[in-house]
Amino acid sequence: MGPRGELSFSIAGKRRCSPEFPCVSRFRQRWLISFLAHHSFYRTVDVFVTQTDVLMCMKHLLNLVEAGLWGDTIEYLSRFLPSDRRLGIHGRALFHFLRVHQAIERKVWKLVSRVKRIWLSLPLTKVQLFTNMAGISELQRISVYADDVIIFCKPVRAELASVKAILQMFGDASGLCVNYRKTSATLIRGQEGDAERITEVLGCEMTEFPIKYLGMQLALTPLTKAEWQPMIDKVIHCVPA
Repeated sequence: MGPRGELSFSIAGKRRCSPEFPCVSRFRQRWLISFLAHHSFYRTVDVFVTQTDVLMCMKHLLNLVEAGLWGDTIEYLSRFLPSDRRLGIHGRALFHFLRVHQAIERKVWKLVSRVKRIWLSLPLTKVQLFTNMAGISELQRISVYADDVIIFCKPVRAELASVKAILQMFGDASGLCVNYRKTSATLIRGQEGDAERITEVLGCEMTEFPIKYLGMQLALTPLTKAEWQPMIDKVIHCVPA
């Protein structure tokens, strides 16, 4: 098959474009797809429709999107859609959505590459950054949503230094800076001297329970009616009368 889905044939080892009109070529390709599907050659049909521009395969398009292959998705759609100037508002919105995700993916890969380079440049040691916590796995020790992060660690100098180093590494790789003025630390079961140590190493504000995370109040004991009331008021405000 030639470029843009045109049929071609070979004579004496040389490949030449089909002399057919484009509409005839597209008709022959669609007829071939129908013939293969009618005789249950579904795998061949699946491969064929990804190579031609005579029939857009929604299954192939969804597979590209689910796999996060944004560049391939844009290239595949471009076979069937006109240029941006001739697209309607929905078509432009679709391409904008795909290009934004493609740009985000490139940024993420750059971030991962920079973190990897920084990590490999560190001296290799056998020191464990964080000690184990009973009943809590490694993945449960951090909660990330957008730019809100909670990290659970023990208030010992080594772990606090590890947290600060990781945040610094993230800033060096992403170009972002941690705003310690908006960062706070809360002791769950603290001992004497823990608060002073946290303030010394991290340099952030100390707060007490209950604390707010993603709009919800977190506490070690059941919340009182007065502590529940602000959340109830927000829900009432959002529910239509």
